[in-house]
Amino acid sequence: MDSIISSVTQSLLNKALDVTTANHRIIANNIANVDSVNYSPAKLDFDAVMSQVSDMVNHGASDEAISRAVKEIDPNFLPTVQEAGAKVMLDKEMVALTDNSLRYQSLIMAKKGFGGLLKTAIKGGRG
Repeated sequence: MDSIISSVTQSLLNKALDVTTANHRIIANNIANVDSVNYSPAKLDFDAVMSQVSDMVNHGASDEAISRAVKEIDPNFLPTVQEAGAKVMLDKEMVALTDNSLRYQSLIMAKKGFGGLLKTAIKGGRG
């Protein structure tokens, strides 16, 4: 590892935030097109995108392997599902937006907590 800042945890938090941001754009696009004719809503499954990394963590993969898997996730080219012929359901999209916002806020809190741990470590445990 180059430094403590480039740890697997930090990289994973950053990538999860990127994926959550991409999902927010997808949901917002669905909401914006609620009255568009022939528009098929898109959906991004956060858990499916992060499943490979999650499996690696759960099975004790090395930090290097996990870092490579995290780097391979490109938030600009995420697999989305078009619900062909489906109509945008505003209530469903609003629930998805709320769920995604809560996920984003949780990730921000985790990132903030991780930063606090780094600060404590840098200070040698002294407040």
